[in-house]
Amino acid sequence: MADWDTINAGPLAILDWNVGGHHENYLKLYCATLLRQGRRLVVLGRDPEAIRLSLAAEGADAAIAAGRLVIEKVPPPVFLEKKKRWKRKWGAWLYCRRVSALLARTERAMGARCGQVFFACIYEHQVQLSAALARILQRPWTGLYIQAIAFHQPGRKLPRLQKEFPIQRLFADSRMTGLLMLDESAAGKVAQATGRPVVLAPDVAEGPWGEEHPLAARCRQRAGTAPLVGLLGHLLPSKGITTLAEIALRDDARDLAYLFAGEIYWTMFKPEQKALLERAMREARTAQFLLGRVPDSAAYNSLVGACDVLFAAYHDFPHSSNMLTLAACLEKPLVVSDGHLMAQRVREYRLGEVVPEADAPAALAALRDIARDPAAWRSARQPRWREYRERHSVAALDGALRELLALKPIPG
Repeated sequence: MADWDTINAGPLAILDWNVGGHHENYLKLYCATLLRQGRRLVVLGRDPEAIRLSLAAEGADAAIAAGRLVIEKVPPPVFLEKKKRWKRKWGAWLYCRRVSALLARTERAMGARCGQVFFACIYEHQVQLSAALARILQRPWTGLYIQAIAFHQPGRKLPRLQKEFPIQRLFADSRMTGLLMLDESAAGKVAQATGRPVVLAPDVAEGPWGEEHPLAARCRQRAGTAPLVGLLGHLLPSKGITTLAEIALRDDARDLAYLFAGEIYWTMFKPEQKALLERAMREARTAQFLLGRVPDSAAYNSLVGACDVLFAAYHDFPHSSNMLTLAACLEKPLVVSDGHLMAQRVREYRLGEVVPEADAPAALAALRDIARDPAAWRSARQPRWREYRERHSVAALDGALRELLALKPIPG
């Protein structure tokens, strides 16, 4: 068998069968960083043309022409949670055989075998697919383990699929070289449980910065002279949207304006939560709702830039969020909930104010502390935005990926 350096010098296969949210952002940033390192990449994603366009600034077309970059369309997965166990197992096996055959055809066309596989996002509810593919591909693999719920909340009640296929089952695979994680509060637990190295990655945010977008200009105009409080991204119950809606409905909170922008997933809300949001849409006089996918990073970042304060007081959210990175890049203070990683980072870098979770009066008071005189707040707090930007920068990502992909498989 060839030595590890020879194997690792081959192309790297990057796989992400997910779409939406942060997936496009992470995939673009990781691929761009690896191309700059001189890596040859085989990218298997759901939308090859969108991936190619996102990498245009990195010379994607030239890399494709030179054989350094191949982008192929991976079929959408089907998660058969309500089916019988043998049907789920058979469905996962068939899907992974299709992905394996796609990679094999691509390797034959390139004339080179991929040395290892990088899973761009490893989720606990997708273990069955990830584990099946790792077995079928029979080569070293690594990936980004995102939202380490099993290590944050080990005693929680598991959905049936996660009970049958726990994340530990995937991490027991001897071909796993190590893991990439965004969450320093869980990384040590994961390393101890798996016996493999865990490399901390920055939660990078994508530019451009400081550009004016018509969408943001309209929101700012509608807010008038009132300080604008923004909640942006995936509008889920966990993002604290009901707390901000409660604030927006208060008669004594009309001195502030509120922006709710992003895709909302109504099926995830309880009836009483949905009723509260619908009432806010009707009655909150200083609130505006832009429900739907924000067109692109330029528009999204411009909306962040239009806000005076960012509301990130999430509910039961122990994970990393690149909203902190966006806030640091645009030097916008935040309000976050106490008790988890985001609060730790906000305190360490003085990025904003920390309030009890789901406490609307406390959150309103914190918003006012910042908004009534932002210059005074900055002078008093001395936020460490620059240090946070450096820690979660593309340069930091470059080092993390180099360290991760140099890890060797365990002999045996």
